[in-house]
Amino acid sequence: MLHTPISLHCSLFTNTYSLLMTLPPNILDKQELIYSFLETIGVSRDQVKQPEIMMNAFIHKSYAADYAGDFVHNERLEFLGDAILSAIIAKLLYQQYPNNAESDLTLYKIALVRAENLAEVAIDIGLDKIIFLGNGEERNNGRAKITILCDCLEALLGYLYIDCGADTVEILIEKYILGKLSAHTDHSVKSYKSHLQELIQKNHKITPTYTETEI
Repeated sequence: MLHTPISLHCSLFTNTYSLLMTLPPNILDKQELIYSFLETIGVSRDQVKQPEIMMNAFIHKSYAADYAGDFVHNERLEFLGDAILSAIIAKLLYQQYPNNAESDLTLYKIALVRAENLAEVAIDIGLDKIIFLGNGEERNNGRAKITILCDCLEALLGYLYIDCGADTVEILIEKYILGKLSAHTDHSVKSYKSHLQELIQKNHKITPTYTETEI
């Protein structure tokens, strides 16, 4: 059996306590909103062990900036979620497309993790309605911005990985993100070189040739 050093346990407790103390004011009063949302995507409140980190996942930096003080927002969780998403998408593609070449899997992965696709998923699951945005972003239609939606979805995945485990995240990614692959047209999973070739052939009726140049 592996034993975690006492110092590490203390560090984890200290980090969680520090996070609790630096959340924007009154944010924990809105937990029911987030619990209700999580239940719609298959995550029960019993799975939530760290509600402070849960709330952190939905705080855009503009919301934190509206308060005087150094309050946390979701960019660190976004960083984690981005890495988790990439790894799990790669795993699922490898498992579910055993006869496809690496080049195909790469293009599928590119299509699935595109910001536009992730923003669409965020809207599909209702994430756009519950992000905590600052007043400026609210006035500028921030809930419809691709970058904000994509980033918050990745932050959500990062939180779920920490608090609920890899299996929970994988189930959600497979259901809501990998499931989008069949909806993509050929255009969305082709390389830029293929797009360029088709455009030239359509407009100029010729097939381009390519020369490698060292830069």
